[in-house]
Amino acid sequence: MDDLIPRAAAIAAFDDERVERNYGDVSPESVIRVIESIPAVDAEPVVLGHWIGIEYDGYADGNPVYDVWECSECGEEHRGEYDTLSNYCPNCGAKMSGTEGNE
Repeated sequence: MDDLIPRAAAIAAFDDERVERNYGDVSPESVIRVIESIPAVDAEPVVLGHWIGIEYDGYADGNPVYDVWECSECGEEHRGEYDTLSNYCPNCGAKMSGTEGNE
């Protein structure tokens, strides 16, 4: 995973470096030193998924109504109507961006 640093922390660190050097030129070495001094945040990339309808319980308005859904990322099954499902998979944490029905 790549290190992530807050933009505000980077700007502040470089401002501190400029003040320390009386606004003089900043050397490549000092740029590296400043970047290395900024603590990285503990973050993971966002995983995007969607709910896949795998069992339906009849039809409404000509469309299947699913009551069992599967996460497209981890395959974990979840029961309930679509509007009761979370925006995140409770098993793997994927951010869900809609549905895909299996007719």
